[in-house]
Amino acid sequence: MRRNRWRGILAVGLSGLLLSVPTQAIAHADGVGGTGRAAPAATVTKVVAVSAVQQVTRSDLTTAGTWRTTQSTSQFYRDNKGRTRVEAGSVVTISDPASGTTLRLDQKSQTFLRLSSGDTKRQPDGLGEALGTQSRDIGTSVVSGVPVEGRQYTVTIPASKLQAAKTKEVTVWLSRDLQLPVQTRFYDAAGQDVTTTYTNIRTTEPSAGLFAAPAGYREGRPTTQAGTNATCPLDIYFDPSVFVSVRPYGGYGAVGALTDVGSCLFVADAGWWESPLYLAAITKLLLPFDIWIFGDSVYGYVPFLPWVAFGYVAFAAANTSDVTVKDALFSMVIF
Repeated sequence: MRRNRWRGILAVGLSGLLLSVPTQAIAHADGVGGTGRAAPAATVTKVVAVSAVQQVTRSDLTTAGTWRTTQSTSQFYRDNKGRTRVEAGSVVTISDPASGTTLRLDQKSQTFLRLSSGDTKRQPDGLGEALGTQSRDIGTSVVSGVPVEGRQYTVTIPASKLQAAKTKEVTVWLSRDLQLPVQTRFYDAAGQDVTTTYTNIRTTEPSAGLFAAPAGYREGRPTTQAGTNATCPLDIYFDPSVFVSVRPYGGYGAVGALTDVGSCLFVADAGWWESPLYLAAITKLLLPFDIWIFGDSVYGYVPFLPWVAFGYVAFAAANTSDVTVKDALFSMVIF
């Protein structure tokens, strides 16, 4: 397929991207989020400070019918205010639930992208349509030397104009004491198996300086590559995404996609979530990047804690001769 380069469209930057946090909780869907034993306590929960290595093992089924496996590691920090920092190569993501702000730092270019409470950019297609989730307890175990309890979820994603309905299996091993999903596995029968595991876990308070942009960094935009392919490449960060909310502090995160600058643009997307999450698109279409932000609507109803809720976004990038569609499923464990 031939590439027809788009010109004169990509002059829009991303500085000052804002998100509007809904003031009302999203209606609760029965059967979503798992099984449990106790209702949430009315008292304020203290956040457990954690430092850990986050290991991601990804297996993909190739067109030849063989499995290709890759591994990556990142450094994870969380302080007693619920702020988190994830260092993945040269990219650092910092989330602050108190301000509802997420910073994405690019250490190579010394720039940052700020995503904060405010206005959404548009109303995407399919936004808010419910996921279907079934769950069951799978007992207890020990992962990374930590006692954990297991839950297994079958998440059914409804059909949209971008793709047919699909089902994903998710297994979560969580620690109430650490307020952490120590291991999460996302499995798709179509050919993707991704496991995220926290190792070398320490309950020490990280330095406060880790949760701010360093001096000298300037506000920028997502980094995209110049177009060199006949088809539209589409890279998703982070996929799958594993997040935590500790009430009443809350939890926030972002999921986005990038394509070739100058040759491909995002032409469509769609998103779904479960209560008590909210989800919103914060970039316009017809750009080489597409970013969504989400979080725990802290006062939204859950029948018990810990509670697991899921969100999902599908992205479509295109030029005049090719369309590429990929999706991202993320989980948020609420303590």
